[in-house]
Amino acid sequence: MLKRLILTIVFITLASLPLTAHTWQSNRADSHAPIGVMADHTHNKNELMFSYRYMSMYMNGNQSGKTQLAIDEVLSSFMVAPVSMYMSMHMFGGMYAITNETTVAIMVPYLFKSMDHQKRDTSTFTRKTSGVGDITISALTNLWNKHGERLHLTSGLHLPVGSIEEMDGQPDRLPYPMQLGSGTVDANLGFTFVKQLKKWSFGTQGMATLRIGENNLGYTLGNIYSGSTWISTSFLSSLSCSLRANASIWNDINGSDPTLNPMMVPTASTTRGGKQLDLIIGLNTLHLDNGFFKGYRAAMELSIPVYQSLDGTQLTTDWVATIGLQTNAIY
Repeated sequence: MLKRLILTIVFITLASLPLTAHTWQSNRADSHAPIGVMADHTHNKNELMFSYRYMSMYMNGNQSGKTQLAIDEVLSSFMVAPVSMYMSMHMFGGMYAITNETTVAIMVPYLFKSMDHQKRDTSTFTRKTSGVGDITISALTNLWNKHGERLHLTSGLHLPVGSIEEMDGQPDRLPYPMQLGSGTVDANLGFTFVKQLKKWSFGTQGMATLRIGENNLGYTLGNIYSGSTWISTSFLSSLSCSLRANASIWNDINGSDPTLNPMMVPTASTTRGGKQLDLIIGLNTLHLDNGFFKGYRAAMELSIPVYQSLDGTQLTTDWVATIGLQTNAIY
């Protein structure tokens, strides 16, 4: 069902775009996609851009399928129940245009994760981890750039820099959601289409993360597929707002970490697939013209799930907030 929804989002966006001719204006507030969209644009030859994003996510309560589960229901099947999780990420990025047709990009994340748990005797405890996650390198290749329309392909790799052996100072290894990386080299493939009009802009992006091989602990995280579409409008000369929908599907884990007991806590289970649809509002973007930050763009987004269907018992997402700062292109 969600695969059809992703395709519907893409096709509705493309079919609804007006055909009025327009010359692309890179100095507009909405010339970049909402800040939560990665690899959204390319550059002209020798242009260089840096970016910083801070993302925070809060998860609270358990769900199986579409059914909410009370803590007691989780503890009837497991010795320990996850209660809530907070994750934050600092994402440092850079882009450089080798030619007018090809831009290369790198993204380096630093993660912090904290999960609260409850035992059957009602006692509670928290486990935490932090560190560098998997690094992404990508090539963005232009296919079309005319009449205020742009289309490019993204192809890249996630390099397994993030640790998959985090233990938080305890004798047992942390479960899958608390680790910092995948442990495998993963392919990142997708496309992005954007169209700019006089006061509006539209965009659609489809992305897939495909796992390659098996990590040294004997498992492979599930593939991830996502489709996003957005509309932005400028209501001031330097400020625009955006509305975005994002649909995502992620698969179960193949194989398993032999040190994890899936009967102990749901996060140690390899049944971790799911589907989700998010509605996202944002300021996209504030184009700063004066002062110390002249030439920078600032942006923010707030994402709220409107649909979640989870395989097995998993924590549900309450909200995701993202803020970011980007330089304009530098020669």
